[in-house]
Amino acid sequence: MHCCPTHSLENFCCLNSFIYCTCTCTCTCTCTIIAFWTTDEKNWPNHGEIDIVEPINNQNIVKTALHTNEHCDMYSHVPRWNWTGSWDVATGIPDTYTGKLNFDNTLQADNCDVMTPHQWANQGCVAISDKNNTLGSGMNDNGGGIYVLEWDPIGGYIKSWVFPRNSNDDDDHDDIPINLQQSLLNNNNNNTTTTIIDPSSWSTLPYAYFAIGENSGCSANHFQNHRIVINLAFCGTVAGNRFATDCPVLYKKYNKLTGYKNSSVAACNAYIDSYEVQEVLNNNAYWQINGVYLYQRE
Repeated sequence: MHCCPTHSLENFCCLNSFIYCTCTCTCTCTCTIIAFWTTDEKNWPNHGEIDIVEPINNQNIVKTALHTNEHCDMYSHVPRWNWTGSWDVATGIPDTYTGKLNFDNTLQADNCDVMTPHQWANQGCVAISDKNNTLGSGMNDNGGGIYVLEWDPIGGYIKSWVFPRNSNDDDDHDDIPINLQQSLLNNNNNNTTTTIIDPSSWSTLPYAYFAIGENSGCSANHFQNHRIVINLAFCGTVAGNRFATDCPVLYKKYNKLTGYKNSSVAACNAYIDSYEVQEVLNNNAYWQINGVYLYQRE
């Protein structure tokens, strides 16, 4: 068994709602998952998981994902006018008549149950931003940015925004809301002045919207007692399984070195064990975080 190295930082508080903001620069490299997420590991998936930012390999568009047990479905419960993003998809769906995997058809990943039929195992419900360069090198070249997630069981939703730091009138990114700017500025300057964060006043719609609570397909108790986790993971079942498609040249090289096992995970593990990868990991696989801020409903 190959053990994939993982580095993690966790808090020990139990969270059941919050507005979460982080000012960060995300530096990613091949065969890496760099993740900001929340969960209750001892009661996973019954208490849910929220992946706030989770770039995989060389992806450059931010996603937010929820992972739960059964009976948490977004289908027909998320109004199209409430968000700007789109659902991720699953492919390789078995043909109804032959049972063969069909990679021409896709299915929207809008069911959060980790065992949803015809989605990938533990895919969950995944919302993708409509803006490019909201992760990885494109985001870094722009000076990083601010990721915001609002988890509000009373309001009945979980929402995500991303604000690149150096956006301007010539690009397609949204300006940072004034009350968010002021609050972060006060915190960074140790200013005791209180600025209320009010996402309902923002002119920018979230790229991700998940309906939870009453009158939705997902009761609010699917998400309980979370703590924040910040981690780096290399290869494994997610980044490893995507190695062949995300990095075809490297896959071809290291698949040969494994004796043509034709295993994306095995080839990724061989790459991680090589001297070639060390400089990449040392220089590109890290978070640069200016601050993590939590806000609660009044």
